[in-house]
Amino acid sequence: MPGDLAHKNDAVHQILLMVNSAAVTVLFTLSLLLWRSLYFQTHWAFVVLLPLWLFSFIGIYQNILDKRRSIMLATLRESTRLVSLLTGRALPAAAALAISLLSVSAIAFYALFASSIQLLFLVGLVSVSVMIYLSLLNIFRFHIKQLALSWFSAASTILAASILFVTPMALIEWTMVRPSYIRLDFVQAASAALAELPPRSDLVNQVISAYQLLELTKIWLASRFTGTMIPGALYAVHSALICVLLVTCSVGTASFFRHNIEGCRRQRTQIPKDPGND
Repeated sequence: MPGDLAHKNDAVHQILLMVNSAAVTVLFTLSLLLWRSLYFQTHWAFVVLLPLWLFSFIGIYQNILDKRRSIMLATLRESTRLVSLLTGRALPAAAALAISLLSVSAIAFYALFASSIQLLFLVGLVSVSVMIYLSLLNIFRFHIKQLALSWFSAASTILAASILFVTPMALIEWTMVRPSYIRLDFVQAASAALAELPPRSDLVNQVISAYQLLELTKIWLASRFTGTMIPGALYAVHSALICVLLVTCSVGTASFFRHNIEGCRRQRTQIPKDPGND
């Protein structure tokens, strides 16, 4: 019966959505926990972040490519050669590479020194972001063309989740205990902050050192200018940036799952049976 088939397809779709959300949350949680436990022991700890980066890169790339193509195809005539010229893959790949690398590296640094409360909030934000994205996919599929469905839902999710969670994240950041060395002058505080990192000269440790100095500068300035709006502004900007990058990375990973796993399953279920095999 058509009604039974539609109901079955909806049930399968809902199961896939739940699997998607759980898979992305578990991937983030395991990746960050392994990263935290291995970073101070070996310079190869970044390897555990490669699956997270790869999935987010592919998902972000596909969303950027879909957005570029949907806009170009809605603007250009089908007969013009500009279609093939302006819907290429090089620029979307470069943009996705930059966004995914920035997102994963910033999240990795944040998780490296995060407290248990910060980690719980981070994992919760990932889970909620994915659920918002998947819910918007389900809502927008009745109103938006298939080519634009994922990137439009992803962009809407980044906007909505950032608005919802920037303030709570800023409050959590603001109420966290400051490190004791923050009372020292800047040079001494910088030396103490860098002393928390392993004495290694590998590229990953150099990047983490740069993040550590930026974090120290933010906290050090905030502790010195308590009578002005500078501390609140610094923490708000920092929290907004981390929030946007985290949502972008999690939505990109969920988009990878939708495009490459759920999409493949959808294609297999839609292949008509060969009458000769009946």
